[in-house]
Amino acid sequence: MTSNPNDAFWLAQVFFLTGQFFRAEKVLTTAKRINPNSSLQTTTTPHHHHHHHTDDDDDDDDDDQSHHHHSEAEKQPPPQSEHQQDASQDFSFWDDLLPPKKGSSSTRDPLSASQAHHDAHDVVDEDDDEHLQQPDTVLVRMTDYSTACRYLAAQCMIRQGKWDAALEMVGEENGFQAGLDNTNNTTSEELESFQSSEPGRRKENNEQDHTGRATMDGGIKFQSSMAYLRGLIHLHHKALDRAKLSFLHSLALDVKCYESFEALVGGNMLEPEEEWEFIQALEYHAQTPEDAEFIQALYTVRLKKVQHHAPLVHSLHVLRDQFGLADDPDAAFGLADWLYSNYRFVDCFRVTSRILKLHYHHLPTLPLHLSSMTMIGKLQPALFLLAHELVERDPGSPVSWYAAGLWYFSQKRWEESRRFFSKAALLDSRFPEAWFAFGHALAYEGEHDQAITAYSTASHNFQGSHLPLLFIGMQHTQLACPALAHDYLAAAAAICPGDPLVMHERGVVCYYQEQWLDAVRFFSNTLELVQKAQTDPVIWAPTELNLAHSYRRLGRYRESLAAAERAKALLPRSGAVLAALGMAHQGLGAPLAAIKYYHESLAVVPADPMTTSLLQLALDMETAGMGSPGPAAEDSKEKGKGQEKGEHEAGRPPAFLPRPIRQAWAADFAALDGDFERRYGPHLGPHQLLHRPT
Repeated sequence: MTSNPNDAFWLAQVFFLTGQFFRAEKVLTTAKRINPNSSLQTTTTPHHHHHHHTDDDDDDDDDDQSHHHHSEAEKQPPPQSEHQQDASQDFSFWDDLLPPKKGSSSTRDPLSASQAHHDAHDVVDEDDDEHLQQPDTVLVRMTDYSTACRYLAAQCMIRQGKWDAALEMVGEENGFQAGLDNTNNTTSEELESFQSSEPGRRKENNEQDHTGRATMDGGIKFQSSMAYLRGLIHLHHKALDRAKLSFLHSLALDVKCYESFEALVGGNMLEPEEEWEFIQALEYHAQTPEDAEFIQALYTVRLKKVQHHAPLVHSLHVLRDQFGLADDPDAAFGLADWLYSNYRFVDCFRVTSRILKLHYHHLPTLPLHLSSMTMIGKLQPALFLLAHELVERDPGSPVSWYAAGLWYFSQKRWEESRRFFSKAALLDSRFPEAWFAFGHALAYEGEHDQAITAYSTASHNFQGSHLPLLFIGMQHTQLACPALAHDYLAAAAAICPGDPLVMHERGVVCYYQEQWLDAVRFFSNTLELVQKAQTDPVIWAPTELNLAHSYRRLGRYRESLAAAERAKALLPRSGAVLAALGMAHQGLGAPLAAIKYYHESLAVVPADPMTTSLLQLALDMETAGMGSPGPAAEDSKEKGKGQEKGEHEAGRPPAFLPRPIRQAWAADFAALDGDFERRYGPHLGPHQLLHRPT
């Protein structure tokens, strides 16, 4: 093999790009005997040789700089330098490995040289014995001196599934071997201080690096890339806290490391407020002064849409008007996500359809598009066709099986949908939509305990999302455990206090706990939030209905009637809404109006036991003469002479009692009245009852 390190580095890149990861790893990690003198001759132009810099050289330099993690950052000397270095990588550290001349002091660290020789002793072939006698060769491993080589070797190990070896290569902590590589363009203060403290040539290279950085637009910051790989490895090992810290460190070092941003935001690793504060605090202007506003706006539209609506709208306008990105998939996806989070499913479907028409392979849009189609009933045939197309085209994608599960879910075939959701979650354990849908299918099947288990797994995997806690609270509500439901919903509200669905469910729990005033407060706040967000009001008709019942339990029948009327305007053929209207009228003392609404409710939901009982009670009130023509009966003080509000007529039992009891009481009252009339006459006053004659 050639002793030129650049040749070995490029050979490893060729192996990597052609999928020969094992061979690339061997090139980078196997110790080699290198003649530093010949390496320096190939990487440095002598002083007496005049090099003419042409435009073609500039084109070659620009082509070599691609901001992608499969290519490596390059070193470019300052314009006044007389040495023209190789454009691929700065391997000037070979100069430090030269054997010392006779009569001069060694510039090498003897400990590091002997350690490198000791580590590589086992991997040197026996054929190299003849080279041991060559005084100008040294035994080195490229990954011991170059961050670029370590980064490429770690990628090869990850592709082969060698996660532990890759973690050892990049280091378990951030800043591993930060000062060993001169080619790193990171802005880390720790790295700069380390390099500035190094003597000799290492300090000169650092100064040269800072001089040429402005003309190279920073290049790739290897410390950021290494931190990203470290986060992927921790994520594979389920060490979510370490993975999050690594991704945060990577994005802080390089705001253009989009992969780290996607891992944090797309993977729901940060809570909404934590996510907002971190993304807005990044040093955009310090790292990319020309593209700062663009990158910040592009990141802002991807954040969670529960709060900070004004900055979100501003970022959308900046991307559309200032940068002309109206049809950009990432910018449009931010708008679609905002529409979906506000329950505007039709508008969201229009935007996602536009995105997929222009960019069919935009992966973040597909789950949102499929979920919107599921919520729109008339699009179920289109959902069926799209699911079949996705499964046939890409059966290895979890989104394909998620689409198939959604179609079965829309048909209320819970068991089939659960199977497809489970398969999608097995293909990608970091796919939150599959976990949520899997729990929903179990809940609809009545398997509430298993649904709670699925939601708990999702809560562990996606610690920045409040949805798993919300769903667990809803399951405990259905299991009649309001105390547990209250705790989980309070935890969800702590993560995302502005979600109207969380507020609605907290009102439901308060209703079951007979905390009527708190229930009214939560339901009212929910309606205020959805009105500000311009959400489809039909979705929140159940909130109006629950508010009506809460007012009724407080005895505020007029407010209950008003809330029930608003719910009827949204859902005119709902049996529950019609029954609530009847109960409000019955509370106001208008049994005829209540009977009318009860009949309408039974026409929608025949033989409903609750409505049937309410209808019978209203009929008894009307036959007993306890009602009045309208709601004005609530304001009347008496129904007869000397009778106060709420009292029943003398000799007539209350109408709320069951019919057999009322019939027996009526006979007793009649016998008692006859006895009184025989003894005292037909006109008997209260004072005569109190002073009964002997």
